[in-house]
Amino acid sequence: MKTKNRNYLIDNSKGLLIFLVVLGHSLEFIRKDYEVARLLYVFIYEFHMPVFVFISGYLSKNVEKGRRNAVRNFLTPFLLFNIIWNLITLVGPLFLRGEFTELPSEQAFSFFTPGWALWYIFAMFLWKILLPDLLKFKNIFILSVIAGIFVKLSGEFGSYMALSRTITFAPFFLAGYYSSEEKLKRFRKFTRFNILNKVPSILIIIIGVLIALIFVNYSNIADEFFWADRSYSNFNIEIFTGILLYIAVYIIGFAFVYVFINLMPENQTFLSKIGKNTLSVYFLHTYFIGSILGLTSLMSSNLGKLLALIVGSLIVTFILSRDCVARFFNKFLDKFNRLLFIKE
Repeated sequence: MKTKNRNYLIDNSKGLLIFLVVLGHSLEFIRKDYEVARLLYVFIYEFHMPVFVFISGYLSKNVEKGRRNAVRNFLTPFLLFNIIWNLITLVGPLFLRGEFTELPSEQAFSFFTPGWALWYIFAMFLWKILLPDLLKFKNIFILSVIAGIFVKLSGEFGSYMALSRTITFAPFFLAGYYSSEEKLKRFRKFTRFNILNKVPSILIIIIGVLIALIFVNYSNIADEFFWADRSYSNFNIEIFTGILLYIAVYIIGFAFVYVFINLMPENQTFLSKIGKNTLSVYFLHTYFIGSILGLTSLMSSNLGKLLALIVGSLIVTFILSRDCVARFFNKFLDKFNRLLFIKE
């Protein structure tokens, strides 16, 4: 499971998950026009961020170090890239259509409303900062699940400061923190028969696909329900229905945590290096998705677009996870932080 301080089970899981993050964001632009793309999108969103956040919690065992470095590692990179993203969304139309985006309200440019994928980075900052104090609460995991379900009763917890998502995904982060390598090993082998060990995971995947099929074909609820960034009332569903649905979302999310622990290989694979360098992929991939979309816009076939997005997502993930890119990105962040902070 471990070699030279690398946990390949975790690296392989992160490698697959970061690809699904890139692919999920790519599918945003065709899911409403192509049912197969929407089905894949919903299936990915059932589990990819719950499992990703679980792993983030698992890797956050050094609580005080996490709090000490939270500003440098997460807050300042978030602010930098959020400003860049806001500027692009404002100025971009000027270059594309010769029009400048108006400023209809103070929300047109926001320092603390995360742009697109950046919510996870700000949530990580909050989790790292708050974790030492959260751990002082009795039954904090149960309390976090209750908070995650009931936070959506109110519209005041939304995208600002990623509050809704930070609270909603907190149970996965805490579950990861409380998990140990021994517990993960027990998840992988609960019987002496390797084939039987995999059967529950295969069944969970099948159930996950069936849930996506039912959601796409028989539900009137928008796909954005899985984003966890808005209240139940935004989806025109009753409170009791929303609570039941989010209990189901938690069950599905934790079931897929088990799937990844159970099925992902423990040895070094092509996913391992990708999983080692996920931060550069996460921060930079949104700027490359536009290139993929430019190519797909030339295609008339929805199937062709879907295949191009899958291949393009693979290429973007592969390139941005190379050691040279990760080193350059980390050096860039280090230099940026040195401009801001007094040398310790």
